[in-house]
Amino acid sequence: MGKISQSSMNKNTYEAIRIAFILFFAFFISYFLPRTGLSNPGTIVPQTVLFSFLLGFFINRSIQRKQSLSQGISIELASLRHVHHVSE
Repeated sequence: MGKISQSSMNKNTYEAIRIAFILFFAFFISYFLPRTGLSNPGTIVPQTVLFSFLLGFFINRSIQRKQSLSQGISIELASLRHVHHVSE
C-alpha cells in the first residue's frame, strides 16, 4: 500500500506544469494591457495578480471540461461499438 503509480505521478507533474504555464502567460498578457491609475503605479500589481489568477482559473476549468467531455465521448463510443459488434 502507499505506492503511487507512474501514470498518476506523470499526470500530477503534467497538471503542475500546465498550471504554471497558464499563470506565466496570464502574467505576460496582463503586462501589456492598458494600465489604469498611472499616477499610483503600486495599484497595478494587485490588479495584475488578480487578473492572472482569474484567467488561469478559467483556462484551467475549460481544459478540464474539454478533457471530461472527451473522456465521456470515448466511453459512449466504446459502448456503441460494443452494441454494434453484438448486433452483427
